[in-house]
Order: sequence, then C-alpha cells, then structure tokens
Amino acid sequence: MSGNLPHPPLSSTRPPTSDLVDDVALFSYDWNTPGNLQEDSSDPSSTTASESSNPFYESHVDTAKQTPNPKIAIPRATNTKPISNPGRVSRACVNCREQKVKCSGHRPTCHRCQMSDVTCIYGDRKREKMVKQLDDLTAQVETYENLLRNIYLHPDHHPDTSVNQSGAADAHSQPLSQISTASLASTLPRRGSDNANTPSYTRSHVDFVDEDFNRDAEAQATGFIGGHSAIKWLHQLMRFLEEKHPTPGSLQKDEDIKSLSSVNYFLDESGIVVSDNVTIMERPSQAIADQLVDNYFSVTHESFPFLGKGLFISQCRAFYSKSNLRPGRRWMAVLNMVFAIGARHSCLASCHALHDHDGREEHAVYFSRAWQLNTHDAASFSHPNLQQVQVEALASFYLLSLGQVNRAWRMCGIAVRSAQAMGIQLRDESPSTSNLSKEARYRLWWGLYLLNNLVSGITGRPFGMQRADCATPLPVPYREEEFGEEHVMQLLTNSESRRILMSSLHFQLPRKDMLDSPIAQTPIHVASREEGRNEQARATAAQYLSMKASLYFTYSVDLAAIMEEAIGTLFSQIAAPRSWLQIELATSALNESAERWLSRLPVSYQFTGSGVNRPDVLQHTSLAFQFYSTRLVITQPCLHRVVYGAPEDGPPSTLCSSMAATCIQVAGQILDLLPSDPDVAWLYECSPWWCMLHYIMQSVTVLMMNLVVRPKEGTAESANIGAMIRKAILWLSNMATKDPAAMRARLLCIDILSRHGLRPSMEIDAEF
Repeated sequence: MSGNLPHPPLSSTRPPTSDLVDDVALFSYDWNTPGNLQEDSSDPSSTTASESSNPFYESHVDTAKQTPNPKIAIPRATNTKPISNPGRVSRACVNCREQKVKCSGHRPTCHRCQMSDVTCIYGDRKREKMVKQLDDLTAQVETYENLLRNIYLHPDHHPDTSVNQSGAADAHSQPLSQISTASLASTLPRRGSDNANTPSYTRSHVDFVDEDFNRDAEAQATGFIGGHSAIKWLHQLMRFLEEKHPTPGSLQKDEDIKSLSSVNYFLDESGIVVSDNVTIMERPSQAIADQLVDNYFSVTHESFPFLGKGLFISQCRAFYSKSNLRPGRRWMAVLNMVFAIGARHSCLASCHALHDHDGREEHAVYFSRAWQLNTHDAASFSHPNLQQVQVEALASFYLLSLGQVNRAWRMCGIAVRSAQAMGIQLRDESPSTSNLSKEARYRLWWGLYLLNNLVSGITGRPFGMQRADCATPLPVPYREEEFGEEHVMQLLTNSESRRILMSSLHFQLPRKDMLDSPIAQTPIHVASREEGRNEQARATAAQYLSMKASLYFTYSVDLAAIMEEAIGTLFSQIAAPRSWLQIELATSALNESAERWLSRLPVSYQFTGSGVNRPDVLQHTSLAFQFYSTRLVITQPCLHRVVYGAPEDGPPSTLCSSMAATCIQVAGQILDLLPSDPDVAWLYECSPWWCMLHYIMQSVTVLMMNLVVRPKEGTAESANIGAMIRKAILWLSNMATKDPAAMRARLLCIDILSRHGLRPSMEIDAEF
C-alpha cells in the first residue's frame, strides 16, 4: 500500500536526515524507497489513521469530497534538529577526487570506497607533490648534463644508431637512451669547419706534424713530441716569441728554431755506452749488494712494484750464501738492473759518484752486465717470460732516470707487449698459479701502466695500453709483508671480497666500464640513494686503510687513469675537429674528475698542508706532484687558447679564462711543493726523483708563457710569477750539479728570459 502513495510536495523544510534516510539513501536520494516513508504496511489501521489525520493527503486524494480551502496547510515539523553536514574534508581520496564526489575523509578507508569495496588511497598533498616533482626534474637535469659531458668527451660513442636520422626537434620526445650522439652533435656549431671565423682546436696541431724527424741523428733522437709534453709547450713559446719579437743578430737559423730538438733538454742524443769489457757473471760484495737492493726497494718499489719483494730478497740471500747456486741469465739480468737503479740513485743523492777501476760509473757497469745477459744468444728474439718483462720494465725505468726519455718510452712499450703476450693484463683464474704469484703479476702490470703513463706524458705520445682494455684487478692495498694475515689472504683468494673492498674505497673504473655498467644506467636520484647507504661502509674501509702505505700505489693508478682520459680527450686525433666549446666542456669535466679524486683521498695522504717530516714523505709528495701535473695537462689547452688565440677568434669565454687561470695557479702549486731553499738531499730522498725535472719544467714553462706573452709589468701578479720562476731556476741550477739534463733546462729558461729583458728584473744574474 505504501508503494501507491504519491510523492510528497517540495517544501522549504525537509524531513530530518536521521529520520528519513540511511547511509545509502544519503548518496542515492531515492524518495521512492520505503525507508523514506517511515510506515508499517502490515497494519492497515495505521495507514487509515495516517490518511485521515493528514490534511496534505486528503487535499490530494479526494478533492471532490472536500470543500475548497484557499489556504494550503503546511505540516508542522516533528523534529527541529538541523540536518547534519559533515563539512569539507582536508584531503579526499584518489577515487573520490577522480569521480568528483564528496569523500568522508575517514582513514584508512573512506565510506564510499568501503561500500564499493575498492582500495582507498590518499595521495600526496600539493606541496609534497611539488617537492617530489622538483626532485625528479633536478635528477633529470643532472642526468642530461652527465650524458652531454659523455657525448662531448666521447663523440664516437653511439647509444643507438637507429635514430641517427631523427632531427634535433625529435630529440625532446624520445627517451634519453635512444637519442644518438650524432643527432645531438648536429645541433652544435662545428667550429673550424662550418664557420671560418670561429676558433677551432685544430690549431693545436694534434693531427699532423710539421717536421721531418728522420732528417738527422739529433731529430731522430728527439723524435715526435706531442701536444701534452712540456717540451712541446716550450717549443711553441720559442716559436711564438721569434715570430712576434725576433731577436736582432740572432745566430740561430730558422730551421733550428722550428726544430723540436732545439728545445729538448733531455739527453737522448748523448747515447748509451754499453761496455763489452765486463764480466757478466761478476757480482759485488754482499755488503754492497745489500745496500743497493735496500736502496732500490726504499726509493722505487712502492711506486713501481715490478718485483715481488719478499721472494726476490730471499733469492738474493740464497745466491750470496750458497756458492753452488747457479741462477739463470735472466734472473742475473734482473739482479743487475736492481743494482744499476740503486747505484744511480746513490750517485745522485751522494756527494760523489762511484766508479770502477776503469773510470766507469758504477750504475753503468751494472746496466752493461744486465744488457749483455739479456741480449746474449739472441735472447731478445726469444719468447717472453715473467723475468723478461721485469728486465724490460726495470731497463725502461733506469733509462728514464738517466734522462733518456725516448729510449725509456720505447723500452716500456716492449715490456708492455711482452706482458700482453703472457696475458698479464687479464685476471688470472688458473688453478695452477698460486695466489701470491697472481698478486705479483697484478702489481707488475699496474707498475707498467704507471710507467707507461709517465713516459707517454713526458714525450707527448700515445699510451699504447688502455685501462679500459684490461681486466687485471687493482692490487690489494696491503704491503707484501702483510700477505700472511687472515683478512689479507681472504682478499687474495676471493675475488668478490677484493671487488667489494675496492668498490667501498670508490676507485674509478675505466671509461668503457663506466658507460656500460648498470651503475651508469641507473637514474641519478636512485644512484645517489644507493651511494648514501654505502657511504658509511666506504668511510669505515677508508678509515681502516688510511694508514696503509700500499694505498698510495692504488690511488696513483686511479689518478693515472684520469691523465689517460685527459690526453685521449684533449690531445689525440679525436680532439682535432672539435670546437672550443666542446674542449672547454671536456676540460671542465676532467678537472672535476681530478677534484673528486682529491676529495676521496684519505686524510693521511692529503698534501694541502705541510708533510715534510712524514715517514711516508716520498709517497706523499709523489701523489702531490702527480695530481698537480695532471691538472696542469687538463687545463693547458685553455691557457693555450687565451695566450695564443688569434684576433679573429674573438675573446675567450668565461669558462676558458677560468680554466686558464687555474692552469697558472696549479703551476705555482707545483713549485710550492718544493722547499724555499734548494736541497738536493730532499729532492732525491723525499720526492719522485726519477721525473722531478719533468714536473719543474711543466710548471716553469706555463709561468713563462703567461709572463712573456701577456706581460703585466708592475702588478702584484707579475711579481709573484717572477718570484716563482726565479725559484724554479734556482732549483734547476742546484740539480745541474748532478744532472746534465737540468743544466740544459736551466739554460733554455735563461735564454728565453734574457732575450726579452726579464732576467735582470728577476735578479738572477748573480746566480749564474
């Protein structure tokens, strides 16, 4: 019966929600439901009574029986309680917000989601959402910047050749991993090719030679010198000065000025005297032998661990204590090379050189014996073994200490080829090779890597060995005397433990691995969180190993990898077609890599403060000189642009000028490492004595380049640079008493200063 009732009329007063509707009706608003009428259909009498007592009902049901009433009766409200209004919630759930309906705001599930049996999710507030979006956008920008740097540093790397035909306009709509290097590079100006009025890096002469290196013996002895060599920088300075300010009455021919050999201060043309009048199996007394061996291991072995120290010393003792032992010729060659290097250092550090009864220097006698032993019966054509690699590596180092850099570079290349022929550049998984032997081979390889890095930097030539092409693990950061300890043995036997330790110390990976590794493909914001979780472990490992002297060698290898990348990026043929914009960006990225290396250096190896009295002062200063030399090579192209830039090139950019200023600053920092007063004892005991001339000439050439080409007379900067040049020349003068190469370098510097009237202003007349 209730279903036949008419709809109630609209009125200004609605029945109370609590009396008329339930929770479902609150959302449906269906007035035809029985619940809205509040009556019992099972009781007819109640219905009749309701109908008879309801004037509203009567006025609509039977109007014919009723007398018309001009007034409409309005029923009295039975309950004056106001309608409840839950109000607006602070945050609606995702489902209610998407459907634009009112949300109850209950947690964890609102009423509507609970009735609909759907998952109720409350999203972030507007402020939280904006913060997350900002973080994501910042991470994307960092990712784009890193990828652009990689593109500039490695233009030949094509992530996906399938999109090479897509234009730059399509790059914004593509995933970053699918944007090709070529399409990005096409949006940049190819300076030097598209526009003749814009500067190009080809003016650094990195892709051609302008001299015949076969014309005479002197040119052959010097050979090709690349753009990252201090000899090349000095040669460019001499030619620039002669072209802009020719010296009246100069006796030098134009061909002599253009020749690289005219500014070569090393001794390659002097030759090496290998005496045939030596007894190859002769040996010094045990006292002298012990002194020379100890000298070698104290001043050379930590930087170039070509030999297994413990094994070699035990073999030497057995050789002298047991007269019936007859070692092989190659082992005898290794022994005599150790004697030669130890005697060479003693000759430089002592007040007088030792000679044999024929007047020959002692180290030359040992080298002659080693050479005779190694080349006897066409031994140089035999297949290499470990001792052959050691002989060649030691010979290269010995030649470097003599100032024979051309021969040292060639001999180092032979040693590298011999090592590669034996697979030493790869990880050794052979079960027949002991763990100690594997570690010795790893150290031999990385010692060769450092030596090759050094001689290639001095000569300006290609490396011939790339870190990205080898899989040899870095040596464990412990001394050989500690190999018997349990935790060190675990590293030697378990390659995974070794990898985790080296990763915790955050050593740099080769560029190829960096590009292909999962870490490099991880988004920046994800990688940063992973790095944060590993920061504590890394700090703990670094703190535990911070006093280990063997860390010096590992950090030196890591820094050499930055030098390798810098030379390959800035001074190889790849750099020839690049614009100055690309070179500047590459320089900035490489400089940041060097600074990150410095920030990872343990406190015990920090060299920004004084450390002259340190027990490991040799390793400390060696890292310092290597670091500043690396930064000097990185920033030198920008100084070259500022100093030698042609007028039509226009003014250098702010970044280029900043990098040029950094180059000059780093040159001064190299000289700041030297004591104020020249001290030969300090030089040969507390510094990398085998290449100190190279470091000093790198610094003084950069300073003279800035002072002579861009003179700022009367300024504090000019006075400061002049004081640093004077300090360098004083050190060269002191070194010249023992090293003829230092004498040549000093004379070249004085010649440049004298030609342009700067020698009297530096007050160096009394010194020479």
